[in-house]
Amino acid sequence: MSSKLQAVLQAKVQAKLEALQSPQWASSDEEGEAGAPAKPVVAKAKPKRKKSQALAKSRPEAVGEGRVVYLGHIPHGFYEEAMNGFFSQFGEVRRLKLARSRKSGRSRGYAFLEFTHPEVASIVAETMNGYFLFERKLVCNLVAPSKVGDHLFKGADDHLHYHRRLSQNAMVRHIANRQRTPEEDASHQQQALTKAARKQAKLAALGIEYDLP
Repeated sequence: MSSKLQAVLQAKVQAKLEALQSPQWASSDEEGEAGAPAKPVVAKAKPKRKKSQALAKSRPEAVGEGRVVYLGHIPHGFYEEAMNGFFSQFGEVRRLKLARSRKSGRSRGYAFLEFTHPEVASIVAETMNGYFLFERKLVCNLVAPSKVGDHLFKGADDHLHYHRRLSQNAMVRHIANRQRTPEEDASHQQQALTKAARKQAKLAALGIEYDLP
């Protein structure tokens, strides 16, 4: 990636971030002294750009080909739709996976994003790392290509089933009615037989002759 192209992408991302002036999108530099929010932002961006250029020369495969970004410390309310809309401003987002609890569907505070162009992924990782969003300091790093697999984005559409908080009864029904594997079915049947045998033994100890179905 040429330094000229990287500088253009860096300027584009920085312009997007500086345009977000509302309290919800306040960066750490905007929380400093009044009258000097923009200067620290530019000062921080310059050494990051130089560091990226040095890394690109020494490790071209890790930086130049990485398309997947890890995003951590995600605040409450910044979910798939908002996340996709925000990062799509900088480049096409191919896949997005926000980690959620299997039981409640709540966000676990981290996500993986895959961009079409590695240059965009690199610039986003550099710029968003340490950025404050809803009073949370984001952690944003590139994922090495050797560590990227389909498992990172497995169940990326599961959030569609948890668009609202499930009640306790609905959650129990969802878990009980889900499709089981043959191994899970065998384990479930064995547990049922063991439970029935214990009940029948208790009845026999009480002098009650009854065969459980």
